[in-house]
Amino acid sequence: ADRLLARTIIDDLDGVSAADPKRQKKVDKELAKAQVELDKGDADRASGRHDKAITHYKKAWEHATRAAKEAAKQKE
Repeated sequence: ADRLLARTIIDDLDGVSAADPKRQKKVDKELAKAQVELDKGDADRASGRHDKAITHYKKAWEHATRAAKEAAKQKE
């Protein structure tokens, strides 16, 4: 379930454009971090380290959520 939540938000944000173009780098950086964490979670899950996998999926979701918040911020 944790992986599904993380994967869903990452997929939903794929190709998102920030409302403020100056924030696009931050959005892209957070999405990249989210993908790295998701990949680490998958590797841990495949190795039977389910507790560590869940931690990585949580971090992936957190990074993706930050990306979404950053993308929604309007120009100041």
